Amino acid sequence: MISQPKTMTTPHHDALACYQARQYAKAISLAEAGLANDPSNANLLTLLAVCRMESDQPEAAIVTLRQLLGIHPDPAEIHHRIAGLLHDLHRQEEAEAAYRIALTLRPEHADARFNLSNLLTQQGREAEAEAELRQLLRFFPQDAEAWCHLGNLLAKRQGIAEAEAAYREGLRIRPGHVATCNNLGNLLVDARRFVEAETAYRLALAGQPGHAGILGNLGVVLKKMGRFEEAEGVYREALQIRPDHDDALLNLGMLLIAMHRYPEAEALLANAMTRETARAGALRGLGDLHRRMGDPARAATACRESLRLEPDHPDTWNNLGNCLADEKRWSEAEACFREALRLRPECPDIRCNLGHLLLTLGRFDEGWPLYEARHHPARAEASADPADCDVPFWQGEALTGRSIRVLAEQGFGDQIQFGRYAPLLKAMGARRVTLVCEPALRELLAWLDGVDRVLVKGEPTDEPVADLQTFPLSIPRHLGTIAPPLPALRVAEERIAHWRKRLPGAPFRVGLAWRGNPNFHGDRARSLPGLATLAPLWSVPGIAFVSLQKGAGAQEARFPPADQPLLNAGDLVEDFAQTAAIVAQLDLVICSDSAVAHLTGALARPCWVMLAWNADWRWGREGSATPWYPEGMRLYRQSEPGNWHEVIMRIVNDLKSFTNP
Repeated sequence: MISQPKTMTTPHHDALACYQARQYAKAISLAEAGLANDPSNANLLTLLAVCRMESDQPEAAIVTLRQLLGIHPDPAEIHHRIAGLLHDLHRQEEAEAAYRIALTLRPEHADARFNLSNLLTQQGREAEAEAELRQLLRFFPQDAEAWCHLGNLLAKRQGIAEAEAAYREGLRIRPGHVATCNNLGNLLVDARRFVEAETAYRLALAGQPGHAGILGNLGVVLKKMGRFEEAEGVYREALQIRPDHDDALLNLGMLLIAMHRYPEAEALLANAMTRETARAGALRGLGDLHRRMGDPARAATACRESLRLEPDHPDTWNNLGNCLADEKRWSEAEACFREALRLRPECPDIRCNLGHLLLTLGRFDEGWPLYEARHHPARAEASADPADCDVPFWQGEALTGRSIRVLAEQGFGDQIQFGRYAPLLKAMGARRVTLVCEPALRELLAWLDGVDRVLVKGEPTDEPVADLQTFPLSIPRHLGTIAPPLPALRVAEERIAHWRKRLPGAPFRVGLAWRGNPNFHGDRARSLPGLATLAPLWSVPGIAFVSLQKGAGAQEARFPPADQPLLNAGDLVEDFAQTAAIVAQLDLVICSDSAVAHLTGALARPCWVMLAWNADWRWGREGSATPWYPEGMRLYRQSEPGNWHEVIMRIVNDLKSFTNP
């Protein structure tokens, strides 16, 4: 019988076989045994270092790699591996030194330069990190990953344009690169270029379908575009893929709040509270929910519990400030806003909220500059006519011989209230004053003295570009004038005549408006629940009531109470000039905090305004009078949150005296 020759093995061969079988402990033992006889065996040392790295023995791996120095054919790679292990061990100074040795030995070592850039970024040394990436790209200009990371750095250091250019260069090299598409989407969201951001996220998802994180980002941008149902579907898809996706879960809760699906939102956030990693965010969401539902005390409790878990979260401090302001705890609210600003100094929402509070307190010199943050592009609530980016904003400088355009902002009432400032600009020597407004206000505001032209928001115009532009609520900051005399608003005689024969002939006519724009974030508090709330008014004899209500609540005026005839004029008017023709012929208007109040005040007609317990800043903190409309306007404030009945009963008593002096 002929014997078969035995297969000759070596320590390296045996150790390698164990390594390939993931038997790392055995591979280490075999490699160490082999090195006892051959301590300078580069193959065994390399394998031993790799096995120790795989076995989570970084310190031992570093010792082994250092033994390789001087005998390995690629010392730059050895220094790079040592640097990586030191980096993982958070020994950053040693790691940086090792990366730099590797790059001295081989300047074109892409991984070493890339990882050094990451290390510098983690240390907050963004300028040096950027320099390393740019050096890498000189050697390898087609490195899409490096362009992506350069875009990330530029987004923090130099702004959107530079970062976008880097991302797009990376995508030119590698179209559809998932990380670059996703990061570009994030950048475009910050720039409020939502349609482009959606495209970027969908490209990322095409490259990596079902990525929960990217789906969550897509949900954010869909919400910002007002596509709530689509956003909900995307969030739910992300949660199906990754049920532990806290951001998607919490964002879905906030979306349900925005959709006024409060019970669903509360149930979802309550469920999120059972997850330790989501508890602080869930409490923050519940704080927002309870505040919207009119329970600021409960909301504040949720915010405080969230702060116990995350004491340095600026959004929670901001939310707590809002809750305390709702309760008229002004000094505590201010302290919260200032703490939020300390943590995030440039946040426009926080600056705007603090500015709003200071205006409420009558501290206008402090409040106006902060309130300028209301138009920051990062604010979802920003509501203004698009500004011409090529036209400078007026900063209070001389206007003599210059043209200025006053842009539209916020609601109808704001545009009426602050339209009074446009003639002041003309009086300062402005060559041309143009007022931009909503279509429904054009004819009404065209009567303002000193206004050369009234334009409709969003409509094309042949008017030359102005020298300056301003938002109306920015003007008081520069003029230092609060509530200047209101220029008389006039109503065309033919409109008055048109309504004279349609209005009831009773000896006393009272206009009613009980609800404002439901899209306004504070409408739940300022608007009455419905026409039925005004029922006690029907007991005052000798009055003909005229509904001025449009939009929300107008349906109730079409079917008034059987015991109270009500002329439904609101459905018959198309703009504020027509409403003004009616108001000019009424003896009194009783309304909620809405555009009707400002219209009536601007016409110097008697107006009684029903105000929520914590009314908007323009009405001040207390008192029944306002400097904005000194002639005939009386304020009726709730004595406790939500109690409209007590307000109505005071009005009933005063109405009896008013109609029978």
